[in-house]
Amino acid sequence: MIGVAVAALLWIPASSRITKPALYLFVGWSLVIWTRSMVVNWTDGGSIQFKLVHTTLAVGFGVLCWWAVSLSRSDLVSGPDQADRQ
Repeated sequence: MIGVAVAALLWIPASSRITKPALYLFVGWSLVIWTRSMVVNWTDGGSIQFKLVHTTLAVGFGVLCWWAVSLSRSDLVSGPDQADRQ
């Protein structure tokens, strides 16, 4: 659900109020949560299907994180450093 919300926010035009710190917060949060999830899923006993589904979800969030960081570095997302340029 959070991934869908962030993907929707990334499609909003650059004139919106999405800031770089918010994207970096999402990226950090996602990486911590999904790294922990992968460690727990693959070290605990459980079905291989459960492990593969959660690994697929983790990869999807990883792609979303990469997308968010690439957008912020391309200046398509507003941030505090762009206020000085105007």
